[in-house]
Amino acid sequence: MNKLGITDASFLHFERDGAPMAIASLQRFAVPYERFDAQCYFNRLKRYLAARVQGVEFMTRRLKPTPFDLDQPVWVTDTDFDIDRHVFRSRLQTPGTERQLNALVAKLHEQPLDRSRPLWEMHVIDGLSDGTFALYSKYHHAAVDGVSGQQVMKLLYSNTAEADPAPLAGTPVEQPNDAQLFVDALMNLSLQPLEQFTRMGERMRAMARMGELMRGTSVETGMAPETPFNVRVGPYRTFTTTSLPLFTMRQVGRKLDASVNDVLLAVCAGGLRAYLERKDALPDAALLAGIPVSLRRSGDRSFSNKVGLLRSTLATDEQDPIVRLNAIVGSTRAAKVLLEETRALIPDDVHLPGLATLLQGAMAVSERLGWRRMMTPACNVVVSNVPGPRRTRFLLGAEMLTHHPVSIPADGNALNITVQSYGNRLDLGITACLEALPDAETLRDDLEQSWLTLLDAARLPETLAAAA
Repeated sequence: MNKLGITDASFLHFERDGAPMAIASLQRFAVPYERFDAQCYFNRLKRYLAARVQGVEFMTRRLKPTPFDLDQPVWVTDTDFDIDRHVFRSRLQTPGTERQLNALVAKLHEQPLDRSRPLWEMHVIDGLSDGTFALYSKYHHAAVDGVSGQQVMKLLYSNTAEADPAPLAGTPVEQPNDAQLFVDALMNLSLQPLEQFTRMGERMRAMARMGELMRGTSVETGMAPETPFNVRVGPYRTFTTTSLPLFTMRQVGRKLDASVNDVLLAVCAGGLRAYLERKDALPDAALLAGIPVSLRRSGDRSFSNKVGLLRSTLATDEQDPIVRLNAIVGSTRAAKVLLEETRALIPDDVHLPGLATLLQGAMAVSERLGWRRMMTPACNVVVSNVPGPRRTRFLLGAEMLTHHPVSIPADGNALNITVQSYGNRLDLGITACLEALPDAETLRDDLEQSWLTLLDAARLPETLAAAA
């Protein structure tokens, strides 16, 4: 049976009203031909997708719960699949500005996906003043993570404007009835203690190694300071975008012995420091970033979630951008070693009767008693870097111009900064709870200024600086 793992299922269990668990992307496209008709293209796109989503596992499958919540839900074929329930068209009112587009995306991102159907949808958005059109694509995090989401693009998009991928054949999936699910759940429950016992030695060694590393390195062990972003999220979202030059960021990293991700973290740190300082909300202690990292083995092309989380300082207590970057480099390197040495502690799966009800009930009790408000956050902001296409991509002949991510603000972490690489750029998306970040464009401007400040401090050769 194609059953959800514990990480996948957790995004279902922790979803609540006003806090959907969907990841998305916003892409801009050049019109593929003169006298472009948006409605005609939309109709063609629906036919195109209907012929191709059959080969993208989760896009024609829905989740079926196990009786009595004895085990995780399983994927089954949606026998009533209808492309019209997943692909929609919207048109911006005149003048069709960037801000209008971002506001629409924020509104679409507030809406939960219907769990009785395959967990995805796409919105073609036209009416933009520059003559381009946009595509907002949303997938439930239980179905994909950031890396596997890029696999969807490979299967549906093409490398040239002239040729599109051939229709994909669907893979048969077992259609278990309730009795089969019940028996399978009982078997999993009976075998789980044995599986846990066989890995006990490996996990004990990992725990011992974790203790050694936390005592002897610069791994972040404390809790994060309080900021306006570490609150329970409300039902409304805000969203904005910018782009950073990937080639120049690599050059900065090479000169300062840092990875591109370290440079990105330093840019975010400088922007957050300026934003919070202006609001008189910058804590004395350095902010901490939660950094999702892929745990996929080479060649793993499954659509399930395989991620771990690093914690790194953002060194926002340092004024000098180079000192700040160096502190981030040391912190991320120590965190990577810790994650690699303790992978055995990350559960592959957990079979527990009523797990969904148990987790949801625990969340409800904690909200009622106010425990969440009394707990300090593990990190202040989630910063994620997802590798995207290196080559230009096309969808039904339309060239993809940008590839901005739209991610998940969650309780305790109401701000998410995610980037996706595309060609020679990093396309950045800021997604947040509206109450926690009412002025997302201001933070975006601070991030852009932080990049320019870091670039100036790095003192690249004049030719590279001019290219930037």
